[in-house]
Amino acid sequence: MRVVETFVTSGSPEVVWRVLADVEHWHDWTPTVIEVKALNGTGLKAGAKYRVVQPKLRPATYEPSETTS
Repeated sequence: MRVVETFVTSGSPEVVWRVLADVEHWHDWTPTVIEVKALNGTGLKAGAKYRVVQPKLRPATYEPSETTS
């Protein structure tokens, strides 16, 4: 599955990427994520696995297949 989100911001692409790629801290800035736990190391990269807990949903494992920076 490919997920694409579009939004307008005054932040530079580098700053926006730095925030979005910091998966372990998603719960600090979005109410749709309660907890994120790295399952096999840290850092957003292909093959990394994260357990993500969200309100009203079962915990899920997120695994990026590719990343860009």
